Amino acid sequence: LRERRPWIAHEVNVPVAVGYGSRASARYSSGMAHVADSLPDAAVVCLQDCNHDAPTVAPDQFCRELIEPLLRRVGAPWAQAEKTVALKD
Repeated sequence: LRERRPWIAHEVNVPVAVGYGSRASARYSSGMAHVADSLPDAAVVCLQDCNHDAPTVAPDQFCRELIEPLLRRVGAPWAQAEKTVALKD
């Protein structure tokens, strides 16, 4: 990530959320901190009691702690998705 960034930081103009698991290797937490420091509007989330595979082994926690806050930051129409789903139930 430091030598060959897959993005041009000043061209990223959307909110970004990066996460790592508290049980993952230290390289993940330091890497995500580096990514967040490189981007203008990034948040770092530590998922407690997770490894690197949180999206697959703790999907509810991953969604609640990383995805949903990001969608709230992004705003409409994504902010309305929860209300739409509730109306369909």
